[in-house]
Amino acid sequence: MFGFSAILLSILILGFVTWRQTVQINHKTTAMFNTSLQVRAAIGKLESAILTIRLGAGNRMIAKNNQQKLAASQLIGIAEKDALRQFDFLKDQYPGQPTDIEESEKSFINWLISLKESAAAGSADTDQQADGSFHSINELNGFLEQLLTRLKKIDNFASDNTTAIKADSAQLSAAVNRKLLLLTTLIIAISLLISYFLSRAVRQPVRQLEDAASRFKNRRKNESCSYQSKNEFGIIAESFNSMAVEIQNTRDLNDRVATLGALMLSEYDPMKFFRVTLNTLLEYTGSQMIAVFLLSKDKKTYDHFESIGLSRSGRGSFDAICYEGELGAVLSSGKLQHIKNISENTRYTYHTVSGRFIPREIITLPVLTDNEVIAVLSLFTINNYSEQSLKLIDRISNLFCARVGGILALQKIRESLQNRESTNELPEDQQTELQPQPVVATMAIEAAENRKRGIIELSHLTDKSLQNIKLSRTGETADLIQSTSLNHDKPVVLVVEKNADNRIAVKSLLTNDYIVLEAIDSISGIKMARKHRPNLILMDMALPGTDDIEAFKRIHSNGKLHQIYIIALISNLKTSDSETILSRGADAFIAKPIDEKLFFKTINSVLYGEIDRE
Repeated sequence: MFGFSAILLSILILGFVTWRQTVQINHKTTAMFNTSLQVRAAIGKLESAILTIRLGAGNRMIAKNNQQKLAASQLIGIAEKDALRQFDFLKDQYPGQPTDIEESEKSFINWLISLKESAAAGSADTDQQADGSFHSINELNGFLEQLLTRLKKIDNFASDNTTAIKADSAQLSAAVNRKLLLLTTLIIAISLLISYFLSRAVRQPVRQLEDAASRFKNRRKNESCSYQSKNEFGIIAESFNSMAVEIQNTRDLNDRVATLGALMLSEYDPMKFFRVTLNTLLEYTGSQMIAVFLLSKDKKTYDHFESIGLSRSGRGSFDAICYEGELGAVLSSGKLQHIKNISENTRYTYHTVSGRFIPREIITLPVLTDNEVIAVLSLFTINNYSEQSLKLIDRISNLFCARVGGILALQKIRESLQNRESTNELPEDQQTELQPQPVVATMAIEAAENRKRGIIELSHLTDKSLQNIKLSRTGETADLIQSTSLNHDKPVVLVVEKNADNRIAVKSLLTNDYIVLEAIDSISGIKMARKHRPNLILMDMALPGTDDIEAFKRIHSNGKLHQIYIIALISNLKTSDSETILSRGADAFIAKPIDEKLFFKTINSVLYGEIDRE
């Protein structure tokens, strides 16, 4: 900032000096014009008037009549007045001694008087008058010579003054040029110095910012810029550090969400699920105590199921009908509650393994299924929850609630199956008549950077429908199988896809309007098609096992299956591939990745359009 100020100041000085010197030159030029040139012009006019007077005097002496004499006298009078005006002008403008003008004027008057006397004497006829007239002419010439000498002196002085003014102007111009050159050199020198210091001043923060950006790109821990200053680079460095912290916090949050999601999706046993989830939540949120309460079977209380930090005496139950404690607001609203700034004399006092515990903040999260709170998660801290902790809880709340609902529903299914096996309520003939089919479930997968978030929701599982449910496992994925609660009012779609994520994505699109069956290869797909006779088969064209085209032939060669529509799912679709697939028996094809609008348009066209399978 100082450097730019110095340059600006130098430019202002240069401008002022130039203006000042220009004014001086203008004054010199004006003086030259107003004094020397005008004085010399006045001298010229004065000499012209003197010549006119001499001419008039001569004409008067040789005049033959009074009229000629009168004309000569008028000419003399006019020239006399003009001469006196020039003397008045010279008195005002002459730069030399005023006595020069006064003596010249006196000589002019003496000459003029002598001239008039000489003219009067010339009109007499006597020798005495003639002799007197001759004497007057000598005096007249003396006065005239004296006058002209004085005028010459004035003219020479004016001429010398003009020369001096020219010399002064030349010197002034040279001085201006020298000063301009000096100031220009000074400005260039200052600019070079400023450029040098600026380059040094800029290079350091820029390098530090580049290093910080490189560390940030490589995801090192020390990603901040160490440069500190009150200048613009200091502001940029501070902004960069703020941005780096924000992005790092987002990265950490995403990593924690991904870790929690993976942990929650890895466990199906309620006790193991809550232990691993609560431990991780306790660490990630900075809580000192955490607990889960589940709705009892009689739906009258919320009983302690698992906790960290609570002593045995503190593991009580909460009334599900009369809302109480920190669960009261959650049960009444069905929404997450965050209680802040709890005072020391609060009723929220808990017994822990270390003694009496008074939290500073409490976060309570309800788990809802069919608008009913089936579980409650409570987190407690003696400090204040950070913004990162609150964002983490918000990000995982939906997944946590969905997983808890699914795990509790799965636990309910297992208990029902155990009761069925122990009591053996169904007759043998009824058991053989019932054919197991997959239960309808809704699943949504959201992929994000280095993480997956899965939501599994099991709904409408009544005690009656659970009587004929079996549990089987295919690979690493547990499938729920329901024999009597299948909704035959919806079309049945068999999805044959080896990739679990693609299979889940397709299933999530179809769940609301279709009954979805799943197979992971063409062999199991053919078996399920024979067994369940779906209305439509969505088949991936890169399946392990039987060749895809061979699978088409097997399905169409079966008299009971030839009416089933087949839509091929193709990655990296080419025109030649689509023509080959359609010629081998597929009714349509859908390119992957799937466009939702085109996906449903193709399915509706195949199922409800004008395709003739006869």
